[in-house]
Amino acid sequence: MNLRWLKQNLVVIIFLAAAALFTGAIVYLERQAAARKEQIEAELQDQQQRLDQLRKGNPPPSPENLQTLKRDREQLQQLYQTLQKEIGQSTVESPKLQREIEFAQLMRETITRLETAATNNHVRTSEGFAYGFSRYVTTFPCRNPPAKTEDCQRLLGLLAKQLLVVEKLSSLAITSGVAEIVAVRRTEVETGSPSADALAVPLGLDPKALYHTYPFELQLACSSKALQSFLNNLTKSDWFFAVKTLKVNTEAVTSGSPSATEPGRTLGTAAEKPVETRRLLVTARIDLIEFPGTETKPAKKEARER
Repeated sequence: MNLRWLKQNLVVIIFLAAAALFTGAIVYLERQAAARKEQIEAELQDQQQRLDQLRKGNPPPSPENLQTLKRDREQLQQLYQTLQKEIGQSTVESPKLQREIEFAQLMRETITRLETAATNNHVRTSEGFAYGFSRYVTTFPCRNPPAKTEDCQRLLGLLAKQLLVVEKLSSLAITSGVAEIVAVRRTEVETGSPSADALAVPLGLDPKALYHTYPFELQLACSSKALQSFLNNLTKSDWFFAVKTLKVNTEAVTSGSPSATEPGRTLGTAAEKPVETRRLLVTARIDLIEFPGTETKPAKKEARER
């Protein structure tokens, strides 16, 4: 080979060699990428086939899974029974009322007791305050609309229970030192036109539920100390109350109080000066929580397992 020719074409030779190496590298990388792509597609197709098989099939649970499920269910039942035992006293036993007039009498007696307690503890209420039962001040339940005997007895039972809970909540508020009970609201249990103190929250009485809820709402005017005492008394109650919401605002209250003796007045005379103070206006949504009893039937359970 002529060295002179190599020297003259050295640049061309180097360029061709580099181009050949670059082309070879590209071909190699493309083949590697194609092989990797085929592998991924094969794995994806295999997983897709397994997914289709799982969707089409209905594999039975394994004995281990059944045993685990059974054990977890037994543990959950034991925990629920323990919870029931601890707060089982929270169930409110309402009186069995047969007629509408019995509820009217019970309501009047309850409101009278609350009015007396409020007066003795200097708690203000509006004139004719019915503690959430204004609908039945001038009418009887089960009459508008008319209800059948069985439906009426169920309705009277719910109303009697609500009456007991309202008395409990109002008594706790009164003994806690609130200044005023502004409003008491409860869920209407009877169809028809709702009253002005109706609470737009449904009862939670699903027979399949683990617990039942009876919503109420109290609007109180009080000091922060009285509010704290009321909330503490709720937690100490033998019934299970849950505070769902608590809205607190402040309002100004002007009242007269004796001032110091003003100049020019005779000693012993005092002038009444208006004194402005601030108090809390509290709206508390409180639910009574009850845990219905559960009945176990071992014979039927064993028969199902067989």
